[in-house]
Amino acid sequence: DNLRTVDLKSRDAQEVCNVVERSYLDNQKTLWEVKTIHMVDNKELESQYRTKRQCMKEEGRHSRELQEHYTFLLVSQSNIQKLAQEGLKTNNLPSFDSLGDCKLAVQVCKHADIQLHLAEARALQTCSLMLFKVTYGKCKPMTVQTSSAHVEPTPNYDCHTSHERAVPNDILNTQMLKSMVYLYEYNDDCETIDRPRHVLPHAVITYRKSSGTSATSKNKPGYSTSGYTARSHQAGKSQSKEEKRSSFQQKMAEKIQKRLQMEADLLQRQTPMFPPRPIIQPLPPLYGMHHPVMFTHVAQSTNIPRNPLDPRVQREQMSARNLKCHCLIVPLIYPHCLFIL
Repeated sequence: DNLRTVDLKSRDAQEVCNVVERSYLDNQKTLWEVKTIHMVDNKELESQYRTKRQCMKEEGRHSRELQEHYTFLLVSQSNIQKLAQEGLKTNNLPSFDSLGDCKLAVQVCKHADIQLHLAEARALQTCSLMLFKVTYGKCKPMTVQTSSAHVEPTPNYDCHTSHERAVPNDILNTQMLKSMVYLYEYNDDCETIDRPRHVLPHAVITYRKSSGTSATSKNKPGYSTSGYTARSHQAGKSQSKEEKRSSFQQKMAEKIQKRLQMEADLLQRQTPMFPPRPIIQPLPPLYGMHHPVMFTHVAQSTNIPRNPLDPRVQREQMSARNLKCHCLIVPLIYPHCLFIL
């Protein structure tokens, strides 16, 4: 037996539930609750999966191509044991040729909630979702074909994906087309093999309908019974947008108020880095030569009797003529300057 039952409160179960919830395209609450979780333990498939990843690494693949992803597929209860033992084989979704010939590759879904909505459309009371660990490798973006074009796998690539992303407002059929991944592998004879090694079964989650839900949900507005069912998002759409907007504005206001309070507390606790600078009183203005100190100094220097025949006076006059300099008196305190030639 390759299936190992785990407790819903165990670490493995919590990791599986987190992976499923992170993959949701639409975060609205689903009608399903987890009943049991089984981990797939298959040493042979795990060894082949690691070997394939090592081959990609030796080929010099980009780190982006070696990233691990999780994909999902709605499976019947009778096929769970076979998938856990043999792995996912080609033609697992017959007549689904939107990304390529279904007989030459396997196809899985990126979003778990889309597969759960498919179970709702089939009016199932319980359903099983298989989780796969996948290495995409080199992806080929494709235009989704509405008719069976039977496009063959592209050489030198590892998978086909839609170049358009699924959005919550799309009908279920469009969501399925845009969220599927078409994986394949070539052998040495350039022929596709029936089980690509870079697709590994990882866990099986069994769901049951939540209490208060009825089996006639397919007859409610927003569901149809032809093909893949379309789920409507129009009812209550404007109300949910207003609620989200008001909640976002309230959270932003609380964050801003908290930030302002933190900054105010920080300013109160801080001490000044330098002492306050003293206030300098303005000095009285200087009006030319009317300042008493400077006027007295100039008067005293000009009223001293000087003998022109004195050798000292002659030397000073000769030095003044040779240097051709001016005597500059610059008050250091007042904003006016006095020049005496």
